[in-house]
Amino acid sequence: MGQPLSYHEFRSLHKGTPRIELSELWSKYKEGTYSFPFEDTTPKKVTKKVKSPAKVVKTVSVEETVEDVVEDVVEEIVEEIVETPWDALKRLSRECEQLTRSSTVLAFRHTPAELATMTERIREISGLTMPPGYVCTPTDSWKLWLGPTQFGLLVNTTRQVAFGIDRGWWRTHYQNTVYVDRELIDNKEFILGQVDRYRSRNRYIPRAPLVGVECKLPQGVKDIQLRGGQGQDR
Repeated sequence: MGQPLSYHEFRSLHKGTPRIELSELWSKYKEGTYSFPFEDTTPKKVTKKVKSPAKVVKTVSVEETVEDVVEDVVEEIVEEIVETPWDALKRLSRECEQLTRSSTVLAFRHTPAELATMTERIREISGLTMPPGYVCTPTDSWKLWLGPTQFGLLVNTTRQVAFGIDRGWWRTHYQNTVYVDRELIDNKEFILGQVDRYRSRNRYIPRAPLVGVECKLPQGVKDIQLRGGQGQDR
């Protein structure tokens, strides 16, 4: 064929073809693996004398027109959408938090096999979202920024990696922990500025760290004693 056809032109050459089949043919056409079973009937410019323009009437179904336009627009948008690294990081982080909640708070709803699958996926996401080379140790230093909202920023100052958390998560896992420098401020913009600073260096993760894996702060008296602490913040 000559010049590549647009999706609208391609569809006009396949009138009556079911939409699912048409979509498959269009994919093959874009890949260059589709051969037309008939001659190219792409509309050509035609010059014709018309006695009176008022006598030329074109009847178009409103429903069909709207459907065609919407389908064309959706097809073009889908082809143009490209997920950015930041969008991918946020998507994976949301998935990780959902899986973590399902495998802990809602664990009673799942079978052991399902829980094992969730745990494996959580570990996989951890590897995909963490900066290269990040390894947390029990002696890492931490700083917690809390402002006037539920959002908080937990920073592993030893590894220079920041995590976006909320107060509920902190209360559940590390409310009484030690070895963390706490900063309570009224200005949420300052905390967001810290987020931007770490994000610009690809050192910000928009989710809570995995307890015991990505964050190893002591959680109870036994953990504090193992680390040799006296139950006080540094």
